[in-house]
Amino acid sequence: RGPGAGGEASEEEALLEDIRRLQQRSSAAGRSGGEAPPGPAALSRGGERGAGGPGRGSLSLLDKVLIADFFFILFALAWLGAGVAQRAATGDSGLSDAWFVLWPVVFQPAIGVLMLGAIASGVQARLAGGGEEE
Repeated sequence: RGPGAGGEASEEEALLEDIRRLQQRSSAAGRSGGEAPPGPAALSRGGERGAGGPGRGSLSLLDKVLIADFFFILFALAWLGAGVAQRAATGDSGLSDAWFVLWPVVFQPAIGVLMLGAIASGVQARLAGGGEEE
């Protein structure tokens, strides 16, 4: 579709119709006693289901540590790739030699922390949610 005004107007109308349907569904769920799902604004403010419960702060901290560890591991993989490319292009193995020295003492433990943290995060989320299946 081109950037014409007609395409944008129909997209806006479709979005408005989606909003109306969501509001109707939310009000119907409120009248029937069911819990309506939080809207996008509530989620961006941290208004997730179960927020504020016991252990929520530690779950958030664990998630932040896991995200940082994940990006550190991506950095390590990029470093390894650069070392392999350098060795293939120039025959020099400076980057890969430095990487291999750090592999057992830095990168392997970082991968282990990521795996253990992912398991702990899942268990903690399950316990905080009361074991509900969604």
